[in-house]
Amino acid sequence: MGKNVSKLNKLKEKLTILDTARDLANFFDEEVTEADVLQLALDKKLQLSVYFPSLAIVRPEKIVEYNDAELRAATEKGIFPEELDWLTLNPAIIEVLPSSLREAGEIKHLLSVPLGDNRYLSWSSEVKTAVGVCDLPLLGDELFDIERKYQILIGEQPTNKRTFTGAIVKLPSGEFAQLQAKYDDNEDHPGSLAELEQIHEILAEQDLSPADKKRLLDEFKQNQIKFFTERSSRPPPVDYYCCNLPEDSVFVVRPAALEEFKQTINGASVSDKKLGTNERNTLLITIAALCREHSGINIKERGAAGKIARMTEELGAGITEETIRKILEKISEALESRMK
Repeated sequence: MGKNVSKLNKLKEKLTILDTARDLANFFDEEVTEADVLQLALDKKLQLSVYFPSLAIVRPEKIVEYNDAELRAATEKGIFPEELDWLTLNPAIIEVLPSSLREAGEIKHLLSVPLGDNRYLSWSSEVKTAVGVCDLPLLGDELFDIERKYQILIGEQPTNKRTFTGAIVKLPSGEFAQLQAKYDDNEDHPGSLAELEQIHEILAEQDLSPADKKRLLDEFKQNQIKFFTERSSRPPPVDYYCCNLPEDSVFVVRPAALEEFKQTINGASVSDKKLGTNERNTLLITIAALCREHSGINIKERGAAGKIARMTEELGAGITEETIRKILEKISEALESRMK
């Protein structure tokens, strides 16, 4: 045990789950399956990523700071801060809730994702596209996508869990983003263009009477009116809804993430446990100075960790963004200690 990521794998942008399992089998000198790799990811021991071969539609992050205690006090009074994202449950959903909740009247569900430290993850009203490799933070329904794949690999019946959060990814820029799909592309939404295409296929393939054809088209027109009315009542972007990972997406592992996992197993993870306080602070301040003077990176700006992570990958000694973020958080403490 203790072999590093192979030289060839280090040169790759991404590794398949099968390649990762083979690499780990060589590392541990024992059998490792694809299911084992996904289990490590679900246990948050190995950073799993997703590869989008085609453009994926996403809503970028909008970080909101709100005191947790104040938020609880506000919601108990029936006040729901506009800075955060909320879902008002419709009557059909409320009807199936327990009586204790139904009696509360209008029910709102918090859509913003708690990040800790009084920070919440909300979403921009704009959409953009993502392609290539993105990390999976396990904050939303991407967790269930991984679980389903794991269940299939071990021969279990896959579950169909989902929430109002949708799948969340971390873009190469360091931003969180929520996966989106177009209502009109979903044939399960009555009144969508996808449903209309299905109807036209039925009309072309089946020998229906004029009355039946008219009935199908009239039903679609009524559904389309309801479809547009419902969409117009939603907050922007009205043409999209949160969804799971696209069907053509593929789970992958970045070589840097695999290398870091191996370092933690070997007891050689990026840490300062063996450093004295003065030596540690000296190194942290040196990092801050190099970032500022030679790379134009402001360590306090969003996305700094992602930029540094990409630089380490270019050196062939990749460190994950999450590890770098933890190091950057310690730099402020180091600077303060020297300024006292």
